[in-house]
Amino acid sequence: MRSLFVCNTVYQVFVALWMKISILKDDCSDIIISDHMNDGEKIATNLMETNIFSNVTFVRTLDFKKKGVRGRIRNLLLLFFPQRFLSKMFKIKARYDVLYLANADLFSKLLFHTISNDIFCRFRNKKLSVNLFEDGVAIYTKMFGRWFNNATLAYSDRIPFYHPKNLYQATKKVYVFDKEGFQWSHDLSVELLPKIDINQENDFLSTVNKVFGYSEMKDKYDKKYIFMEESFYVEKQGVDDIGLLNKIAEQVGKENIMVKIHPRNPVNRFKELGYKTNEDTCIPWEVIIANQDMSDKTLLTVSSSSVLNPARIFGIYPKVELLYTELNEIPPMLRTGLLDVSISVFDKYYKNQEE
Repeated sequence: MRSLFVCNTVYQVFVALWMKISILKDDCSDIIISDHMNDGEKIATNLMETNIFSNVTFVRTLDFKKKGVRGRIRNLLLLFFPQRFLSKMFKIKARYDVLYLANADLFSKLLFHTISNDIFCRFRNKKLSVNLFEDGVAIYTKMFGRWFNNATLAYSDRIPFYHPKNLYQATKKVYVFDKEGFQWSHDLSVELLPKIDINQENDFLSTVNKVFGYSEMKDKYDKKYIFMEESFYVEKQGVDDIGLLNKIAEQVGKENIMVKIHPRNPVNRFKELGYKTNEDTCIPWEVIIANQDMSDKTLLTVSSSSVLNPARIFGIYPKVELLYTELNEIPPMLRTGLLDVSISVFDKYYKNQEE
C-alpha cells in the first residue's frame, strides 16, 4: 500500500506524523508540505532527515488562491490540464493507492485528477481512494458537512463534457480523534485515531520536536494565565478580544498573563500593549504543551478549540476557560458551527470533571 499526504498547516503535519507512526507504520508513505504554513520549507527539510516518509516534497501552492476573472479562467485551464501545470512544480514519484487530505483546496483537486485520471501521468491509478484527516474541530461542523455533501453531488457536473472521477465521491474514510463529534451526516467510514501518550519518552515526541525545531524555541510559557489569540483580527470579525483581555488583566494583573499569538495574524497587537507574547509561530501548540507541564496554568480563549486539544488528543486536562459568553455578539465565523462544536467538546471532556 502506497499513500500520499498533503499538508497545509503545522497541525496537519503533526497529525500526519502521528498517523504514519501509529497506524500506517507498514505503509510506504510520501508527504507534501505547502507554503501555507510559516517555515514550511524548514519543516520539510527537518522531516526529510527523520526518514519516516519515503519522500518529502515542499511545494509552493499559495499562488493557487488567485481570484477574479483571470484567476477563474486560469483555474478552469488547470482542471483540463492538471498534469501540465503540476509538472512545473514538482515530480510525481510513485503510483499511489490512497491520498490523505485535511482540506480539498485547488492544488489537492489537481493532484487527485492527475494521479487518478490524467492519461499523461504514467503513475495514474483509477482506483485511487481519498481519506480525510482532521484539521481541528472544523471538520465536525455543519458548515463542513454542507460543503462536503454539496461538492460530492455537484463537483463533476460543473464543466460540460468534462467528467473526471469525483474527488469527493472517491473519499472513503475520515480519521479523527473524536468519533461521535460530527454534527453532519455522511456515509464515510469514521476511523478513531488513538490518543497520543506523552507521559513517557517515546519516538513520536522526539520526532515532532525535531521536525518543528522545539529545542530552538525561545519562548517560555511561564505565566499563570495563557491567552490563546484567535484569527478574528485577520478575518476582520470585529471581536474586541483586546478589551476582553484587558478586563481580565484588571483582575489578575497583566504581569501574570502571556498571549500566544495566532500564526496568521500579521500584527502583534498585544505586545504593543505590554503583554508578554510568543515569538515562534511555526511550532504547533500541541508540541509545546506536550513538552511542558501546564497543570498550574489556566488556558484562556474566546472559543479556540486549541485549548481543548490536550484533552482530545493527549488525555491531559489543563485548566480551561471559554470566554465567548462575555461577547456582546457572536461573530459570523463562530455561527458556522465552530462555537457549537467547541462547547460540545468542552462539555464532553470537562463537564464531568467539574461535577
